[in-house]
Amino acid sequence: MYRLRRSIGMLPKPAEDADALARYVYGEAGRVARQYGARLVVVVLGQNVQPVSIDPALFPADAIVVNAHQALLEHLPFRNKDEYEKAYGLWRGSPLQRMDTHPNIAAHRIIAQTVAAAIKAAALRHR
Repeated sequence: MYRLRRSIGMLPKPAEDADALARYVYGEAGRVARQYGARLVVVVLGQNVQPVSIDPALFPADAIVVNAHQALLEHLPFRNKDEYEKAYGLWRGSPLQRMDTHPNIAAHRIIAQTVAAAIKAAALRHR
């Protein structure tokens, strides 16, 4: 169906304003969360040693925005590509080879601890 619609021009053009699109999507997710008595939690992750910039204006005011990527970077002894991949990559085989860019168990532990701490802190602030 997608190919047919694309071939006859029935698909909308891609969004030209990525920030407006992000505000809309996060706004809708936040609205659904509020509708069910919850708060939107946005977990920010990157894929390398570069910090991820976060524009708070993209998210609903009541969203809990967690920069888990920054927490991963702070746990590295040295901030470089090799240390990041060694610490957080999925490695298999002999000799070891990096399988993909998904985080390993150690990274998941740091991410989970960071998210849990942010949710707890937000709950304490809104008592």
